[in-house]
Amino acid sequence: MIFTILKICIGIGCLVALFHYNFIDFQLLGKASSSLVTVAIAFSCLLFTVFIGALRWQILMGSLQVQITFIRSLNYTFIGQFFNVFLPGAYGGDFIRGGLVYRQHRDKLGEIMMSSLVDRLTGLVGLLIIAFAVLALIPNQFQFWIGIIVVSCLAIGFAAPVFVVRFQSLFRAIIRVFPNAVAKILLRIFDTVVECFEGYNHRKRDLIVAISLSVFQYILVLEALYLLGGAMEITSLSWIGYIVSGVAGLFANAIPLSPGGLGIGEAAFGQVAHLLEPVPTETAYSSIFLLMRTLTLLTAVFGLIPFLFYRDAINATRMQNEPLQKNEG
Repeated sequence: MIFTILKICIGIGCLVALFHYNFIDFQLLGKASSSLVTVAIAFSCLLFTVFIGALRWQILMGSLQVQITFIRSLNYTFIGQFFNVFLPGAYGGDFIRGGLVYRQHRDKLGEIMMSSLVDRLTGLVGLLIIAFAVLALIPNQFQFWIGIIVVSCLAIGFAAPVFVVRFQSLFRAIIRVFPNAVAKILLRIFDTVVECFEGYNHRKRDLIVAISLSVFQYILVLEALYLLGGAMEITSLSWIGYIVSGVAGLFANAIPLSPGGLGIGEAAFGQVAHLLEPVPTETAYSSIFLLMRTLTLLTAVFGLIPFLFYRDAINATRMQNEPLQKNEG
C-alpha cells in the first residue's frame, strides 16, 4: 500500500511539474475537442489495440495447450484493463484475467501465468523492434548508445530462454543448494518455466505471430499520437519526430515508477519532441501523450460490460486468491 501511494504521488508530481514548466497546455487539449472526428479515429486505433492484445494472448495460451475462444480472451482482456484502471489494488488485471481462465483449466496454472508473462515480453519485443527500425531516424549523437541498448535487449530477450533450456541442469544444481523446502518450491517453478519455454520452442510460428501483432499494436498507438497532434494543430513536429518521440514515450511509460507510467511517458515524449524540432518552439508536446493516455483509459470503460457479465466468476476468482497462491507454490 505504501509503495502504491508513493507511485501515485510520483505520477501526480510529474504531471504538476509538466504543467508548471508548460509541457502540458490545456488550450491544446481544448483545441483537440474541435476536431472530434480525428480524435474519434485516434480512439478507434487505441480501442483496436485491445482486440490485438486479446488475439495475441489467445495464441500464446494455445501454444501451451490452454485453449479458449477469442471472445473469452477479449472479454477477459477488457476485464483486466477495467481492473487496472478503475479497481486498482491487490488484484491486478493480469491476475483477474488469468484467474478467469484458471476456472476452466485448473491443471494449467503455471501455463496461464507464463502466457501472461510472455504476453508482456512479446509486447516489449515489438516495441524494441520498432525502436530498432527507427534507429536511423534518431539524431546522430544518440544513435550509438540507443542502438547498443536496443540490440542488447533484443539479444538477451531471444537468448535467455534458449540459455535456460540448454543449461537447465546447471540451474537445477544451483537451486538444490537452497534449503530443501525452498529448493522444492523453486524446482517446481523452474520445471514449469522450462516446460513452457520448450512449448514455445516447438511453436516458434506462434511467437513470431505474437511479436508481429505487438509491432502492429504499437504502430496503431503511434498513429493515434500523430492524429492527436494534428487535432491540436501542432505542425512543428514531423511524422518522423512523432515516431521517435512516441517510441521514447512508450518506453518511458513502461518504467514502474508511477501508475502506468503516469507523467513519465508524457515527460519523455515532450522532451524528445523538443530535441527533434527543426526550429525550436515552446510547444507543449506532452499534451499529446496525455490526451492519448486519457483515450486509452477510456477504452477500459468497455470492460464494464464483460465485468458485469462475469461478475460472479470474478468474485469467486478473487476469493480464490489464497488457494491459487498455494497451488503456485
